[in-house]
Amino acid sequence: MKLAVEGMSCEHCVSRIRNALSELGATLISADLAKKEIEIDLQGAQLSAIMEAISDLGFEARKI
Repeated sequence: MKLAVEGMSCEHCVSRIRNALSELGATLISADLAKKEIEIDLQGAQLSAIMEAISDLGFEARKI
């Protein structure tokens, strides 16, 4: 699944998102900083929980 993530601008941002997803059981497959997109494998995690976790980090995510 791909998500657009506004506010993601550096590898530190990607690392924070990766850690948050990991805590929910999901995996960050790839991140494109230029496009501000991530591709994730939910692995059973709820999309709503993923979106909330990203929001809690200060980013705005939407499904592509």
